[in-house]
Formats: sequence, structure tokens, C-alpha cells
Amino acid sequence: EKSKSIELVVYQVLFDQKINTSLSLFYNNFEDLIDFDERPPPVLVNRDEVDAKGVEYSLDINLNPNLGFGGNVSYTKTDIINSDEELRNRPEWLGNVYVNLKPDEKFNLYISGNYIGETLDSSIPTGDVTLDDYFLLNGSFTYFINNNFKIYIHLENILDTDYEQFIGFDTPGFRPTVGVQASY
Repeated sequence: EKSKSIELVVYQVLFDQKINTSLSLFYNNFEDLIDFDERPPPVLVNRDEVDAKGVEYSLDINLNPNLGFGGNVSYTKTDIINSDEELRNRPEWLGNVYVNLKPDEKFNLYISGNYIGETLDSSIPTGDVTLDDYFLLNGSFTYFINNNFKIYIHLENILDTDYEQFIGFDTPGFRPTVGVQASY
């Protein structure tokens, strides 16, 4: 693979660094992009030329050291030059929002929501299929016992969203994880 990229970013810091925002425009051109072709038999192929262009907006707000929130949204359009085919597993729309709360130095609560737009996928039995968009809500709570020891709880897919990231691969529903981490 070979690629050429250009990106224009406008970045603004406001109110004594409490608000950070950016807008990015980008263009990428790929030669010999490695892609998957599901035809029997499934094989990796090189796409002669592929363009990807889009825009991303990001906003982070830190009202004080104990509270931050923000998010981003991006749109990317890909095109296989001189072909009617589409690249698979590349949603046009992605988005993320988050809240990070630190009531004191011992506790941290982080909640995020992630949006993944419709995605083209394919398999030998199904052919091309457009997978539905979906939204995932995740969270974590961390208690810092000291600088070297913490206890955490991660909650993935809190809303128990039913979605497919790839054809034929069901994803787990709500998944809690509890852990302890020590470092020295």
C-alpha cells in the first residue's frame, strides 16, 4: 500500500483552556489498498486506487479539574476509483460523547456513548448486506487506593444493544467487568 494524505485542521482553545474545539477536513489517496473480496474462495486483493475524504468535528469542555465532557463526530466517504464496488466495514458516520467526573482524587467515573453508522459487509452465503447503525453506552468506575493500586468496574453495552459488527458474528450484550490493578 502507498498513501498520500492532506489534512486541514482549525483548532481553537477558549476560556483559559476550558473549551477545546477543532474542525478537520481530510483527503487520503491510496494505491494498492489491501482489501478483502468475499468471492469463492475469499481472498485478499489490492484495490488499484481508493480515495477517502471527510470531515471531523471535536469538542472538549473541562469546566474544572473534576468535570469534563465532550465528543466528536466524523463523516468519511470512500470511493474505489473506476469501480462500482464499495469498501466493506467502513461506516460513513461515527460519533462519540463522554462525561468524566472526578469528585476527588480517589474516585473517577467515566461514561461514553459511541455511535457507529450503517456499514456494508458481505459473506459468501449472504452477499452484500448493509448492517444497521447502532449506539453503545459504556461506563467505568475507578477507585484509587494509592498511586500503585486501583479497583475498577467496567460496564460495556449498558443498554444491552443488539447489533452486528460483522455478518454472522453476534456481539455480547451487557458485560460487566471487575478488576484490580497493581503497578510498581
